[in-house]
Amino acid sequence: MLNITSKLDLFLHTWQINNLFTAKYDINNCMLYVIAGAGGTEACDWAKQILQMYYNWLKDNNYKYSLIDIQEGDVTGIKSACVLIEGDYSYGYLKNERGNHRLQRVSPYGGKDKRHTSFCGVEVEPIIVNSQLTINPKDLIIDTFRSGGKGGQNVNKVETAIRITHIPTGIAVKCQETRSQHENKQRALKLLTSRLQLIKDNDEFTELQSTKEGVLDTGFGSRIRTYSIHPYTLVKDDRTECQTSDVYGFLEGKYLTEFILENLKIKTQNSK
Repeated sequence: MLNITSKLDLFLHTWQINNLFTAKYDINNCMLYVIAGAGGTEACDWAKQILQMYYNWLKDNNYKYSLIDIQEGDVTGIKSACVLIEGDYSYGYLKNERGNHRLQRVSPYGGKDKRHTSFCGVEVEPIIVNSQLTINPKDLIIDTFRSGGKGGQNVNKVETAIRITHIPTGIAVKCQETRSQHENKQRALKLLTSRLQLIKDNDEFTELQSTKEGVLDTGFGSRIRTYSIHPYTLVKDDRTECQTSDVYGFLEGKYLTEFILENLKIKTQNSK
């Protein structure tokens, strides 16, 4: 699905698919979760920047995406967001973005000249389309609520948003993508079924059962990348040697593919 503008691009894209995307779900669509971590208002602002970074990358690479759920920050930014991404190998690329993204900068919200550290957690899970799993309706709690996003005729006026909780596991899935309660309910059921199938079949995803809406710890652990704006500008991947001083360009979606592919190459080499 990445932009292919020449024969060389086509060759490189084919090579990547044949050599780097060999896991079971790499070709699948995926869900991207972004959640503000430690840092209060700063973290909410940072989470919004990370979400926009992915939006920019998705647009540049012709992926289709839709915002399933969002919780706005109290002052600015977002507390959390859930995005459905559709397109070949979207999971294969973005699964490498799991973990904590750390920002170091001078706070624009107070503490003049004092460096502030914020965290944003990212989780990615594949979508299983043809799940044979059957969910007992008696195991579900279905709640309706008003959409929390900004704008739109029905937002904060009509209870079109849906939350479905699976009682045996405690997993909850929310959807406020459309203005139709029925459509949101059907989408939420599909997402819940996909997640339960993942947990049933794969040890890798059992941790999702005990985490808040699929998002891992957003404190100091599992850090994958540091973005420094003060006292110097640098984006450094903690898993590879990739780095760039163009922080603002990175947050516009540039370089992200390069960072992802380098991490994929290292993982592939280590698995041989």
